[in-house]
Amino acid sequence: MSRPLIIGVVGAPNDPAGDNGAEDRAKSLGGAIASAGAILLSGGGEGVVEAAVAAANRAGGNTIAILPSARRSSKSSAKVKVDTRMGDGRNFINAYAADVLVALPGGAGTLSEIALALKLDRPVIHFGYWSFLPLSHFPAMQLATTPDKAVALAFTALHVQVGERLDRPIQWPDVPDQRSNGVTFKNAISNW
Repeated sequence: MSRPLIIGVVGAPNDPAGDNGAEDRAKSLGGAIASAGAILLSGGGEGVVEAAVAAANRAGGNTIAILPSARRSSKSSAKVKVDTRMGDGRNFINAYAADVLVALPGGAGTLSEIALALKLDRPVIHFGYWSFLPLSHFPAMQLATTPDKAVALAFTALHVQVGERLDRPIQWPDVPDQRSNGVTFKNAISNW
């Protein structure tokens, strides 16, 4: 069964890197992910991540938020919201369920998602905010200059063309059955 590529977008509610263009870059990223036919997966946060989710929605894309708690569910505009009730522990799900991660500016939570993705051998693409992590030590990390380039790198890292679907099952960790309005994560993706 083929399925869309799942691109995890991680970042912080505010911009600790001080990049005034981060929100515009996030919006362009969300639109590019939707245009490529990929699914945008996020942690449901505000700021740059929500900007990407909202842009993907406006472009007709599919979006999923892996939420830390039910209280945060109303803050994300994602089409599918999965309440994990795991707090920051849900960062593991974000890294595990994504085929590739795109990292926007962020703080310790974003860094934990990057670290988990690298431990899980997931490609990580960033725009220079995380350059203190030397690429020579982390070959799965790639630097993108534009949102379109980041999406192209995401597909290239998985050896598929932009817009192609993957012929492999959805990866979902063994956690209690998490549902969103009666829809499981796996069922939502298999319908896209």
